[in-house]
Amino acid sequence: MKHIVYRCDIRDRADTVVPSTEPWLPVVIESPLDALGQSGSLLRMTGVVPALRLMLRLCRHGRLFYYAADQGNWIHWGGITQGWCRYYRVGERAAVFGPVETAMAFRGRGVAPAVMRGAMRVLAGRGVHVFYVDTSELNLPMQHAASKAGFRDTGLRFDR
Repeated sequence: MKHIVYRCDIRDRADTVVPSTEPWLPVVIESPLDALGQSGSLLRMTGVVPALRLMLRLCRHGRLFYYAADQGNWIHWGGITQGWCRYYRVGERAAVFGPVETAMAFRGRGVAPAVMRGAMRVLAGRGVHVFYVDTSELNLPMQHAASKAGFRDTGLRFDR
């Protein structure tokens, strides 16, 4: 199946770098130590084994996890990899979103683009300005969310 690659350089998007007024702010977890600090939420939302897997992934250089919650429940979450992608070349100071997911009850409400923009703001403060996300050519909701988050189709396609 073909996947579409989207790119966003937040230096070109003033609305991404200004302080957020959006209701859902992301928590960005950058290390196993950060994950321990969020262990209550991680364990409640994922269970023991997935939380341990997440902590192991965070041990690898450039791996992050982010989520946003509403009334203690995760509404959007996903991974971010800095400086590397298995399917296409990205710069050393770029980040790739994925996989990402939005809770069913919150889909179609602008949560994914808002939380992704928030995560981009957090990483921009750490010097990351170029972001990528890819999705199946059949996943129209994610294509729409990527566009609303400020991503633009690069024209690059690959088979997964």
